[in-house]
Amino acid sequence: MPRLSKINLTHIVTIFLVVLGIFFRFDGLNWDENQHLHPDERFLTMVANDMTLPNSWGEYFDQSKSSFNPANINYKFYVYGVLPVTLTKITAMKFGLDNYTDITQLGRFISAFLDSANIIIIFVLVRKLKNRSIVLNKKYIEWWSAGVYAMLVLPIQQSHFFTTDTFANTLILLSLFMALPKKENRSQLPITNILFSGLVFGLALACKINSLYSLPLIFSFLGWHIVLTVINKKKSVWTRIGRILGYGIISAIIFFLCSYITVRFTNPYYFQNPSWLNPEISQLFITNINQLKGFSDPKSLFPPGIQWHSKTPIIFPFQNIFFFGLGMPIAILMLTGLFKISKMGILKRDLFVISIILWSVGLFTYQGAQFVHSIRYFFPLYPFMAVFSAYAIHHITFKRKTPKKFMLLVVAGILVVWPLMFTHIYRQPHSRVEASRWIYKNIPAGSKILTEHWDDGLPLGGTYGTSNIYHLTQLEVFAPDSIGKINKLDSQLQSADYYIMSSNRAWGSMMADYQDFPMTSQFYKELFSNQYPNYELVKEFTSYPQLCLPIIDYCIEFEDQWADEAFTVYDHPKVSIFKNIK
Repeated sequence: MPRLSKINLTHIVTIFLVVLGIFFRFDGLNWDENQHLHPDERFLTMVANDMTLPNSWGEYFDQSKSSFNPANINYKFYVYGVLPVTLTKITAMKFGLDNYTDITQLGRFISAFLDSANIIIIFVLVRKLKNRSIVLNKKYIEWWSAGVYAMLVLPIQQSHFFTTDTFANTLILLSLFMALPKKENRSQLPITNILFSGLVFGLALACKINSLYSLPLIFSFLGWHIVLTVINKKKSVWTRIGRILGYGIISAIIFFLCSYITVRFTNPYYFQNPSWLNPEISQLFITNINQLKGFSDPKSLFPPGIQWHSKTPIIFPFQNIFFFGLGMPIAILMLTGLFKISKMGILKRDLFVISIILWSVGLFTYQGAQFVHSIRYFFPLYPFMAVFSAYAIHHITFKRKTPKKFMLLVVAGILVVWPLMFTHIYRQPHSRVEASRWIYKNIPAGSKILTEHWDDGLPLGGTYGTSNIYHLTQLEVFAPDSIGKINKLDSQLQSADYYIMSSNRAWGSMMADYQDFPMTSQFYKELFSNQYPNYELVKEFTSYPQLCLPIIDYCIEFEDQWADEAFTVYDHPKVSIFKNIK
């Protein structure tokens, strides 16, 4: 950090962005008013709530007996790492928060804390990289990297969810930081760095098995240090090659041994038996992973996977990153910085920069080409997209003739706009909560209400009212199309009073997948165009990203229902209420 006397406008602007970013991460953590509307965190909360503290260390490490093993508490299908859940559970027990509601709020708080820590980790990681990289050795680039990451919308959104992603992302960044020794220590093999990098990577694996995707980048950081260490010594070519191979093998053994020990300690349920000398993977875990892959089969009509039938690989995830995860202004900066940093990395033969670019492009291409390419799968890329953006900002503020102070303020304004708009959804009631209040106030008790299969039905219970005052029935809209399905839908609709869609999960998927659901797609088209017999839209509830200008009493609203379902359905879905006007 700079001495007080050396603080300038760049420091002030980026510190402001960091503080604002941390505020955004903690603001509105109880965004659903304890209704548990995120299905993944609802599941993790249920697991944590049902866990009990093992009676001994022996029981903890015994996969067949441990009460920290989800399989032993009636959660046989569990594909996450257990560390985030056990960490949250132990913390909840320590502070008297061990109940279904408080566990969720605690999990969200930890997520917000960890992603706030990522801002600082990115700062120190980039500062460390400056000592190793010719291309990244730019003035203030670590400041702008931290400032940009603080303003990225996807990390802000993930901070509001109790999921495993934020836990894993923080530990991956820490492992990368540990893998990069200081410049002055490059004359020797960095045993301490390798040891701690492996240890932290093991923690990341204990949070999420997909952390394995970060291994090539971590190894490249360690590998290039070894190469540079050996090359700088005055030895013969064959001696240097031999030392590189020897150091590499020693480093890999230390790294994997530390990772293995850490995983065995923090998530022993990845393994088949308690013996640390037997690394056999749990057959149940393998079965669960294979079952999860089956859900992602393009030929499957598994309801959550139907949305991907109409999405174009590579293009759709790029679109979501560009417009939603980053926001268009930062995305333009990121692409500009990526182009410039790639060009300079190749020209300067900057091994560290080239590694970051190849890994980032490779991970995006791999994930983006999959049948399921949800926006959160690209979360590990966001720290590096912040670095690319920072490189572009450096170019803008130092290479242009425009006054520097003016450009700094303009850039800061650009960075703030999209996160300020997005976080508006956390400063107002959830759309499903608002809809529930309206339902209790305007729909008479005893009314027959239709909700949709595979979605949260409305009205919500709790302080708003009791949903059992209505006759609630689910429409099985995700069933394969047939005459029988449509006839049943028609019969249920004609006998009901209201039809309530709590999100676009069903209609957003099937209207775009006309090939698999021609009848259901036509049904939704008629319904939304007021052409379906006796039904009309009487109320909608939305919570779009919004920026209000009180001086002129005007609000800019961004309709984002065309984004990845995971970006909208959990914290700001569109609710549509149709009434039978027979």
